[in-house]
Amino acid sequence: MIDSLARRAPLRSFGVRDFRLLWASDALGSWAEHTEFVILSWFVLVNTDSPFLVGVFGALRFVGTLFAPLYGVVADRYNRARLFAGIRTMVTVVTAAVLALTVAGQLSVRYVFILMALEGIARSGYIVTRQALVADKLPGEALMNGVALNSLAFNSMRAIGPALGGVLLVFFGPAVNFLLQGIAFTGVLVLLVRLSPGAGAGDRTGGA
Repeated sequence: MIDSLARRAPLRSFGVRDFRLLWASDALGSWAEHTEFVILSWFVLVNTDSPFLVGVFGALRFVGTLFAPLYGVVADRYNRARLFAGIRTMVTVVTAAVLALTVAGQLSVRYVFILMALEGIARSGYIVTRQALVADKLPGEALMNGVALNSLAFNSMRAIGPALGGVLLVFFGPAVNFLLQGIAFTGVLVLLVRLSPGAGAGDRTGGA
């Protein structure tokens, strides 16, 4: 009876250490990502006064969707935990570049578009890899619960991130926001390197 209740518990997936790490990294990274998007959208609007260019900027977040099938092939062949950490590292580097350009007073709309395109390419890759990692880290009976909790982390930050980003922007300006996002993405990397090795089809089938 107790085992049956445990299997139906709404938070049972948190009993798996690697899932807790993955969930925390997802929540933290999603917050940073959506906060950054709001602030950079504001930057584009203020510097161009063009709703069209703001729309183009938003579209760049999804440019990586064109490569999604390729990401799926890569995630099937290589260690997913390492791949996920590598993609998140790329996003962290992009955020660090935005911060450096802001502090130096050199951030321009052109640079923002280039950096967002790079982040958009990475974004699709980590979405695909993240979904596969959830399946790797959980037993079959907990998988649906894990998917639901993972979706909760990602989607709740879609609401919290922009709201908090707007408040921080008003009180502290963009540079402090980019610094906080860089710290958040660094925290994501710290959590991901603690994942147990052997996550991914590559380890099961003899891939790299």
